[in-house]
Amino acid sequence: MLVEPIFRGGIGAANDKSRLVCNFSCGASSAVAAKMALAFRDRFEETVVVYADTGNEHPDNMRFLREIEEWIEHPITIVKNEKYEDLWDMWEQMGFIAAVAGKNKYYPCTGTMKKQPLQPYEVPTTDVKVIGYTVDERTRIERILKQSDGTTFWFPCVDAGLDKGDVLSVLERLGIALPVMYSQGYDHNNCVGCVKAGKGYWNRIRVDYPEAFARMADLERRHNTTIFSTDAGEPLFLDELSPTAGIFKEDQYNCSIMCQMVVDGLEAKQ
Repeated sequence: MLVEPIFRGGIGAANDKSRLVCNFSCGASSAVAAKMALAFRDRFEETVVVYADTGNEHPDNMRFLREIEEWIEHPITIVKNEKYEDLWDMWEQMGFIAAVAGKNKYYPCTGTMKKQPLQPYEVPTTDVKVIGYTVDERTRIERILKQSDGTTFWFPCVDAGLDKGDVLSVLERLGIALPVMYSQGYDHNNCVGCVKAGKGYWNRIRVDYPEAFARMADLERRHNTTIFSTDAGEPLFLDELSPTAGIFKEDQYNCSIMCQMVVDGLEAKQ
């Protein structure tokens, strides 16, 4: 089963002048979304699959990217912010990891290393942007639509009724090895040491990737900038973080009937 596209926001319906832009993050959801979207590529004048390289992701991600490239039968364009070698270089030059903006925290990593390199692929008047959000991420969908500058969005996984577990199972059922960090129990294939993650996550990074943990702890001290704060609002450095702080819940997933229907639809399309 492949579901007809549902376009949200922006210019409304796609037309023969539209460019289909699939955002690929080296995550399972974005891979499945790209595959489903490209089944309709003949409706668009141009199709692009694009990946923003932060320089801080697991080395296995490149293996996964190449396998997905072969599976979707479309080249993946890799873009990067040429000002910085990687996130470590960015943090060193900026001198901070996060900043408080009103009641919220501002993380420069997403805007600088992901959004800026992708700007040429976000033309509101012509592009239909494919995002791999799933049905359990409706809050993120509402936020991105609310903050949109007129871009037309397409969420194929949502249209097909897929949750996070479904997209992981789709890849496994089709024989595509998941990225290493999924197999280690992480629920997202983010950078190795995501500054937006919680204390339990960082204590797991302390075990699985001690060099990344130590490097971040050193960066915090040298620039007097921290990921966490105490309950009193004071800086809490990683080297002060209790090894038992936080909760790390290993990702558990199952394939629903919707997952199997999508697998059947993708196999029938090939």
